[in-house]
Amino acid sequence: MRRFVFLLAAFVLWMLAIVGAIAFAVWLRLSLEETRALVIAIAFIAFFGVFLPVLRLARNRKSEI
Repeated sequence: MRRFVFLLAAFVLWMLAIVGAIAFAVWLRLSLEETRALVIAIAFIAFFGVFLPVLRLARNRKSEI
C-alpha cells in the first residue's frame, strides 16, 4: 500500500508539471506545435526530475522498514 502511495504521488507531481507547462504555453500564447514541443520536453524532464527520484525514495523507504 505504501508503495502505491509513493507511485500515486510521483504521478501527481508529474501531471502537475505537464499542466504547468500547458498553462505557461497558454500564457505565452504559443502555437499548437510549440505548445506540443514544450509539453513533451517538460514531460521528459519531469519524468527524470520528479518521477524517478520519488520512486527511488519509495524503494529506499521500503528497505528501511
